[in-house]
Amino acid sequence: MRALAYYHGPMRIRRMAEAFLEGCKRHAIPCELRTVEGARQEMADIVWLYGLGPAKPVFDLYPNARRLVGDKGYFSEYVKGYIRVSVDAQQPDKHLTLRPHSPKRWHRLGIDQAPVINRGDYVLLCGMGPKQATRQGLAYGQWERETFERIRALTERPILVREKPKNEPIHGLPRSGHGSTWGAIRDAWAVVCLTGNIGADCIVEGIPVFAEAGPGRVYYPHDLTDLETVAPLSPEARISALADICHWQWTLSEMASGDFMAHLKEEGLV
Repeated sequence: MRALAYYHGPMRIRRMAEAFLEGCKRHAIPCELRTVEGARQEMADIVWLYGLGPAKPVFDLYPNARRLVGDKGYFSEYVKGYIRVSVDAQQPDKHLTLRPHSPKRWHRLGIDQAPVINRGDYVLLCGMGPKQATRQGLAYGQWERETFERIRALTERPILVREKPKNEPIHGLPRSGHGSTWGAIRDAWAVVCLTGNIGADCIVEGIPVFAEAGPGRVYYPHDLTDLETVAPLSPEARISALADICHWQWTLSEMASGDFMAHLKEEGLV
């Protein structure tokens, strides 16, 4: 078995690749560093990448390898220092429920999980950034406008839009004025998004989420027509889901120690 760890851009991306390399060594798996800019097809059983956007050309070079894709960690408004890891995809949808996971890792994060007593009245529509829109073959704001109209045809509830903080407002759509994303989620009746980590945040807050991919889709496999009737997950189901999700995000020290590779072996993926 042989692994390759690719990096690009700032030093923090190289440190991730180096941590993965160290973790491979702990399991006696030969691993070498490579730059995305100098990528070429070569023999590899496991390939590490960070950010499927800039690393997509490398991803396509290794269709038969186990491709591990890192990105921003789940629960980033609550805890820092974690990297979300997916296998052969941008989100680990296919692997979240491969087997039951202990809730111990989730409880160690120390994130408050408030009971759902009263849900808010509005529907929160969470948008995507310009780069993701381009990857989807869309203009920035196009998906949000089209989805806003779909929601409006299904409910009389107010609809508020929340763009990612660094993105420009989408002209003509009513915006959420909440100071934080988790506050906007907590006060909502339901959340609608395309994909991304926001689905995991909704599970933390106990608010139903409608997503096309990511944890939101795995644990809320509903159609948008269920907007008025969908109920929050039970407390037991929330803990089970969060236990699964947090096993797909890792710190650099956990990667370097070999803990992440041990997890992949336990999942039967390497």
